[in-house]
Amino acid sequence: MIVDIRKFNLDTPLNELILHSEIRKKWYGKIIDNYWNYLEFKTKSIKQNFDSHLFSDLITFIIDEKKILFVLDEYSIKLSQNRNSAVFLLALDDQQKLLAEFSQANFLHDFEIFCRDLNGSYYNYEFNELAQTINNFREIVLKMDEKFGFIINIG
Repeated sequence: MIVDIRKFNLDTPLNELILHSEIRKKWYGKIIDNYWNYLEFKTKSIKQNFDSHLFSDLITFIIDEKKILFVLDEYSIKLSQNRNSAVFLLALDDQQKLLAEFSQANFLHDFEIFCRDLNGSYYNYEFNELAQTINNFREIVLKMDEKFGFIINIG
């Protein structure tokens, strides 16, 4: 599993992004997938060092347990369906919601309990790994502004 985070200009037509996320097949069977080329051309990759499974657990926790709906969720759903993986679009309005959750005193503790329940006997995270993942994601979220959002690909 990989985590790919990219900064994108919020002026980019989202329907264009959706169109390029589609995997198409030519009549003679050749598969056309321009998504990653499109992202290379239109976005800037953000260097990050996430454990993909732990980051995936964090996103799941935010969405399923904390019930956060991202502003561009409708587009994220379409992208995820087209890519057959998890894709999330984040905009400035999401920044405040996420930062408010991260600042709650029990967020890290609740996340640890969630991970233990989710992973069961396969749970093998260190407490400081959980905290570092949250802090790293917080640092990325802080980089959002009114012009740029983020595309998060997990797959």
